[in-house]
Amino acid sequence: MRWRERQRSRGTFFALLIVTGCVSSMINRTSRSLRVDFSAPAEVRLGDSAMLRLSLHNETGRDIPLSLNGDGGWAFDPLVRRPDGAVIWERLAHVVMAGRASHPVMHPGDSLAFEARWPLVDNSGHRVSAGTYTVIPMLMDAYGEPIIGERHGRQIRVLEP
Repeated sequence: MRWRERQRSRGTFFALLIVTGCVSSMINRTSRSLRVDFSAPAEVRLGDSAMLRLSLHNETGRDIPLSLNGDGGWAFDPLVRRPDGAVIWERLAHVVMAGRASHPVMHPGDSLAFEARWPLVDNSGHRVSAGTYTVIPMLMDAYGEPIIGERHGRQIRVLEP
């Protein structure tokens, strides 16, 4: 069950809570060990698109192993929310992941970068209206849990053309 589905779920098995707690603890340690840079344009006009960039930097003196969901940039799954908090766009909403994980090791001084483009549409492909949206840079681990997420969100103002 993916992270957002579990958030919506009302009932959860005790065993799932234990496993989730263990994974969550590992994720929190990993994300605190990395410097996270997320950039998104402050403003973008309808008809354009917004480039989203997430970079991780190992500024520690030790290796940091990661376990990411998918190869290449597939672990980066940014989502966009309306002001009322509803998710209107998720990069991988219509992508079926084959369950393949990648396991990069970030050595001291290493950086890892991800990019995605929000074409200013919702998950149904309809153009969004002008307004302010929040972009959350979700970076998912091999278990479908967020390593990077909510606290790194940025607002984008979508303007009329």
